Amino acid sequence: IRYNMKMVVLLFDNAIYGLTKKQTSPTSKMGTVSNTHPKGSVLPPINPLQTTLGIANVSFVAQTTDWHPAHLYATIRKAADHPGLAFVRIVQRCPIFMRDLYSEAATDPEALIMLSDDKGIQLDGAAAKSFKRVIQHDPSNMAKAREHAEISDGIPVGLLYQNTENPSYDDYGAYNLGMSNSDKVDAINALLDNYAN
Repeated sequence: IRYNMKMVVLLFDNAIYGLTKKQTSPTSKMGTVSNTHPKGSVLPPINPLQTTLGIANVSFVAQTTDWHPAHLYATIRKAADHPGLAFVRIVQRCPIFMRDLYSEAATDPEALIMLSDDKGIQLDGAAAKSFKRVIQHDPSNMAKAREHAEISDGIPVGLLYQNTENPSYDDYGAYNLGMSNSDKVDAINALLDNYAN
């Protein structure tokens, strides 16, 4: 994240390690009963949004859910268009091991809180109207992004933070070497040729 390379990181977060057969994850709530914690997890969960917002040079943090496909799609598109590293947390249901965790949120239109701004995630009319709770939020405001990441009476969705001016490792790598991409490939191939003989 600190290098801000051009890529999209999607965190599919269902608060459990389901593919490894119900093991506690870093985002499991305290008391979550799992195969690794049969008496319930004892540590508080981390907040992936707060954690990512705390990393130096972070340039894009968003959150969406798996049960709102229009918002999910728009969020991933916005992330793909970002010039640096885009981190997207996807709040996801686990139908096997955490069946009830988000079942109420997925059916309650009041559960999601849309972070809205002209520079944020854009939805068309019908999809936008499905959000009953909307907060105006400037995604360039880091302090407000951190505040919204801590909302506990609903699930904030949208673009929490974006800074397209942050330095990118991709830019500095090319600049410091003073070489084009094809020159770099030629240099690597020349080095590898030394081992071929």
